[in-house]
Parts: sequence; C-alpha cells; structure tokens
Amino acid sequence: MDRAVVVEYGMSTPVIAAELRDHVSTATGERTGLEVVEVDIAVNDVHLREGSMVERIEGRAR
Repeated sequence: MDRAVVVEYGMSTPVIAAELRDHVSTATGERTGLEVVEVDIAVNDVHLREGSMVERIEGRAR
C-alpha cells in the first residue's frame, strides 16, 4: 500500500510515518482479513503554520 501525507513543520516525520504505517496495516488487516506486507509512506509536503518563524524568514528573503 502507498500513502501520501502532509506533515506539520516541527513534528517528527519518522514517528508520524511509523504510527501511520502501524495504523494502516492494523486497520486494513482487521477489515479485510488480509495480511499487509508493506505500507509505503511518502511525505509530499510540510505544512507551515501561518505566522511561523520559518514563514517570516522566508518572507524576508523574497
């Protein structure tokens, strides 16, 4: 299974990916009775909160 996610800036991407992988695997197995062999997580974007320090710094650079 492949899943794409957006992670909030400052969150631990490896922790989020591991938790999501476990949740998807468990839920899919329970609902379908199938063994999930692999869950691939792709981080497509990092969400910045409005007014975050990174956003302010990037705004100055423009």
